[in-house]
Amino acid sequence: MTHSGQGLPSDVLQDMFEGGNQWNTQEGLGLYMSRKILSRMSGHVHYVREQNKCYFLIDLEIRTRKERQKNLRAESMLS
Repeated sequence: MTHSGQGLPSDVLQDMFEGGNQWNTQEGLGLYMSRKILSRMSGHVHYVREQNKCYFLIDLEIRTRKERQKNLRAESMLS
């Protein structure tokens, strides 16, 4: 999904990527929490601002049930 506006305000982006224990906006807090959840799932979120649009790019590897079962079998053989 893209947005054709000027992008997110700098304080929202600061909250998202630098958050810590203090936030300037509720939106920034929500984005910070989303980024942390993705991070725990070995994913990443990037904010991209181009000339006429902005968007979030999310990298997340999702394993299928078959892949999980295959990995479990491989791990049990090593034990």
